[in-house]
Amino acid sequence: MRVTDLDHIVLRVRDLDASLKFYEDLLGLAVVGRREHTAGERPFLSVRVGGQLIDLWPDPTYDRALGASAGGLFHFCVRTADDLDEVLPALRDAGIEILETAPAVRFGATGYGRSIYVRDPDGYMVELKEDRPASGGSS
Repeated sequence: MRVTDLDHIVLRVRDLDASLKFYEDLLGLAVVGRREHTAGERPFLSVRVGGQLIDLWPDPTYDRALGASAGGLFHFCVRTADDLDEVLPALRDAGIEILETAPAVRFGATGYGRSIYVRDPDGYMVELKEDRPASGGSS
C-alpha cells in the first residue's frame, strides 16, 4: 500500500452553527454540501482545506472537556496565506481561545513556519501556520 495524500478528517461538533462561524467565517473555508445538508440528504457539512476536507459531524452529546482530555486527536494544522500578527486581533475579537501569547516557529509538512495554536468552538486545538518559510528556518 502507498498512501498518497490526506483526503479528509471528521470532527464531532456540538453546535454546527458555531463551528461554521469559526471555519467558514473566521478561517474563510468554503462549505461543501450545504444544499444537501439543508435538504436532509447529508447528515453533516464539510469545509474545504486545499484539496482536503474537514467534515463537521453534528453531535449534540459531544463533550468538549472530555474530548480535550481523553480524545485521540491532539491537534491538526492548517496553513494560512495571512500574516498571523494581522489576523490575531480578529480572532480575539471573535472570542476565539488563543493558546499562546505570540506565534512560534514550528516544523510541519512544508518545513518551518510561524504558527499559533487556537481552539475551535468544540475545543479542538487548531494550529494556524503561515504558508511561507519562517526567517531563520529551513525547509
